[in-house]
Amino acid sequence: MYTYYTNFPKAIFAFITIPFGGSLMSESPQFIRTDKAIKQALITLLKNKPFEKITVQDILDETPVTRSTFYKHFSDKYEIVEKLQEDFFVSQMEIRKALFENSNAFTTYLKQQSLQNQE
Repeated sequence: MYTYYTNFPKAIFAFITIPFGGSLMSESPQFIRTDKAIKQALITLLKNKPFEKITVQDILDETPVTRSTFYKHFSDKYEIVEKLQEDFFVSQMEIRKALFENSNAFTTYLKQQSLQNQE
């Protein structure tokens, strides 16, 4: 949980509490790049090492991110996997939505592919 303190006009003092990974930081290009680098580091490590043996330190060694920055993005390696799964499912849903919105174009494409395969 992050708490941001702000000064509003007329000396009104207020604070805004945003859940971990909240929207203020997560929309910045730097936050997105760092998030992507951490996820990519885990994917790279998985090619050579079983998930159970990968540590946060291994991820930090793979990418130029400090430990404190890592924990601003993820609580542990399991959260990275959850985010990767979420990203995958969101992309699949976007593809399906696009296919259904353009179903006539997609149906035409499938018919063309079917005809080409029969030749």
